[in-house]
Amino acid sequence: MSQVRRTLRVRVRGQGFVFKALIDSKPFAIKLFKFFDIEEARALFVDFQNDEMPDDIFVGNVDPFFAECRAYGIMDEFHKKHLGKEDPGLITAPCYGYIYITKEQEASLRSQFSSLEWSRANSDADKQIRALVKQFIPNKPIHTKVTPIRRMVKDMRTLQGIGVYPRDICARNYRGGLLIDFGMALTEPSCVLNVLPEWMARKERKRTWVHLMR
Repeated sequence: MSQVRRTLRVRVRGQGFVFKALIDSKPFAIKLFKFFDIEEARALFVDFQNDEMPDDIFVGNVDPFFAECRAYGIMDEFHKKHLGKEDPGLITAPCYGYIYITKEQEASLRSQFSSLEWSRANSDADKQIRALVKQFIPNKPIHTKVTPIRRMVKDMRTLQGIGVYPRDICARNYRGGLLIDFGMALTEPSCVLNVLPEWMARKERKRTWVHLMR
């Protein structure tokens, strides 16, 4: 990151922080993730459910960083299948990959934004902060004549059809009519959906629609 603009820092519901950063003089949205607390996450499940989800599988599904990586990986495969066919267009804000924040960059951020808190446990002391690099989309109100709600609903149907369930659907997670946050997403195959009762798994898959239609 060659430059981070102080005025465009955005808190991301406990998952981390988003910055507008200039890379080679071009603006990008950089989402920096806090460290994942597996014990806190496991407390949401009962013992027999936790027994069915080994740590590595659980972290790979529930850690917000990996949740987003899984979601974008599935979307990337979806777009590859459409190469040479009818272009489905963007269904979410594009993600260009992940990066690790160096200790020097972290120190620079700390000096500029003293309130940043990374939830770093002792076991995370030597680990670098993880980040995703996404297309920067200005934060402007959705204009229904420019971005029809029906297109957003169609995009959501597409996501669910390929096994991506964002779950955290609200106005702040959209930019220009495109969904930008997948930190709470569940993706197929999902160890979480597998251990839930069927009625609850169906509810989680449909949770997206409840929020989108409000």
